[in-house]
Amino acid sequence: MTANGARWKTVLALLTVYLVWGTTQYATLLAVQGLPPVFMTGARFATAGLIMLAFAGAPALLSLSARQAFNCVVAGTIMSFASFALAVLAIAQGVPTGLVACIIATMPLWLTLFAHGGGERTHAVGWVGVLVGISGAGLLLLDGNLHFVPLGTGMAFLSPMLWAAGSYWVRRSDMPPMALASAIQWLSGGLIGIAVGLIFEADEVWRLTTENQASAWWAWAYLLVFGTLLTYTAYLWLVRNVSAPLAGSNAFVNPVIAVGIGAAVAGERLDTVSFIAIPLVLLGLVLIVSRPRQPRSPKRN
Repeated sequence: MTANGARWKTVLALLTVYLVWGTTQYATLLAVQGLPPVFMTGARFATAGLIMLAFAGAPALLSLSARQAFNCVVAGTIMSFASFALAVLAIAQGVPTGLVACIIATMPLWLTLFAHGGGERTHAVGWVGVLVGISGAGLLLLDGNLHFVPLGTGMAFLSPMLWAAGSYWVRRSDMPPMALASAIQWLSGGLIGIAVGLIFEADEVWRLTTENQASAWWAWAYLLVFGTLLTYTAYLWLVRNVSAPLAGSNAFVNPVIAVGIGAAVAGERLDTVSFIAIPLVLLGLVLIVSRPRQPRSPKRN
């Protein structure tokens, strides 16, 4: 591939990750207006898992060990089921989509704390980032929009904590290749979500057979095709082909896009305190992902 071709591919992948993942919170809002939140999330990931499993291929599946399968199921239960279900339920409870996106963006803060608890070293700048980011997250709690939905607010904050716990589990566990690992995580988490939805959202699920929820299903299809399959593929390409800070830059861009979409399309309005808190969260993330410059070794004569 030519340098120019690689550059355009990078730009296209970044735009896909920025724009699509920046709009998934609003798409979720449209979907939960007609679909049961937990059942919808489970169906999304179970379907995505089956499609990804087909792409992973039989040889990869046959090489899967029992330990790897177990590790993937644990990760899928924590991340694809619990973490995502809580975020969707927070939106269904009435937490503004822009705020949900900003709260979810705190995930690296919690992952840093999990990693430190597990014995990994965190550089001094990283700890400053944790303090700044958590201060921003604390300020978000002062936004008046959250005072009326305490349960949804708790769900929104618990979601990135669980995702961080699942991410740390993945980092410390024996896992299969990334595509197969994602397929099993999505499928297992999705099936659990469907089962929980059928138990606790049975009436809402049954109404889907008699009511026309076309707009909600279109939003669900957008989340499946674009929010999960297409954008995840673009993200994996970035992880493999560009620097880690550039590949992870969506953590800073997506919340800004989500806040803009929420304000422009959903009519969401944030308190002034959030416009102080959000930059603090993003600054904290920048400090966490930065690395202190190593001193140069003296030249040999």
